[in-house]
Amino acid sequence: MIPDLSGKSIAIVAMGKSHSQFILAKTHSQPIDEVWAINAMAGVIYHDRVFMMDPASRFLDSDDAGTQTGLMRSVLDKHTGPIYTCELDPRCPGLVEFPLDEVMNACGTGYFNNTVAFAIGYAIAAKVGQIHLYGIDFSYKNVVHFAEAGRACCEFLLAKAMERGIKVGIAQGWACETKNTAGCTEKQFSAVLKFKELSKIYGIPIISDGGIREPADFVKSIAAGANSIMAGKIFAECVESAAQVVEINGKQQKLYAGMASTYVQEQWKGGLKSGTCAEGGVRYLDIQYSLSEMLERYSGALRSGITYAGGKDIKTFQENVEFIKLMS
Repeated sequence: MIPDLSGKSIAIVAMGKSHSQFILAKTHSQPIDEVWAINAMAGVIYHDRVFMMDPASRFLDSDDAGTQTGLMRSVLDKHTGPIYTCELDPRCPGLVEFPLDEVMNACGTGYFNNTVAFAIGYAIAAKVGQIHLYGIDFSYKNVVHFAEAGRACCEFLLAKAMERGIKVGIAQGWACETKNTAGCTEKQFSAVLKFKELSKIYGIPIISDGGIREPADFVKSIAAGANSIMAGKIFAECVESAAQVVEINGKQQKLYAGMASTYVQEQWKGGLKSGTCAEGGVRYLDIQYSLSEMLERYSGALRSGITYAGGKDIKTFQENVEFIKLMS
């Protein structure tokens, strides 16, 4: 039976890099009534519910889950639940069969192709008031099509949630923390779109600065009217980047810091000036790909975006593209 969580604020936290924003949100006292962990996050953060749509045998009887396996094995035989899953296993006391029929009826669809999607569907059925998403990045570099399919399914269900008046928040920012200090922020897409017509009138080019985490962000920036983009993270995680290589738990990672962070100010500016505060943080990035591979992926994404919008080049892309705003 699905509980009535009318008006409650829930956080769904998965294993993507932006899960660090959940920690930041908690330290800034963001009100969250329930925390829902996806798979191995059950062994990392305090939570109220776990969603693990694979059978427990995937973790207990095989290594198919890769690096999640060890942590999940340590959780499953002790966790008292609820852990929502596709089938029960006598070795795991906390397992609860996912209420698929109830969720399908509540959502009006059976389109669920990944664990996060099932959690979003459950949230809709529970009539929550707010959904906050952390670590749901779909940044699998070796299975891009799987990532895109998962992202599309989640976006579809989030649209259904917003249609029902549920407010949706998605972790933003990577190393920039201005919104948490000065309270000033605006999404890059809306900022670029706002000045698109002025750019045409005065012939002043637009540079979209920041917010590029994946190819879709790049494509949308250009579509909204940007002539070029600035990005840090996607370049920093390249093999050739000048970012400092550090070893953490035996794994080499790249150190990536916001320009207004204490780290950068102390390293290159002689420290924070009196009367100011840091507006950035330090992040550690997995080394993802070579520069040429990254550029190939992003340029290919832009070509596809232009084609889907019925354009033949960037100019016609920006003229033809249409945007749909989903209101909660």
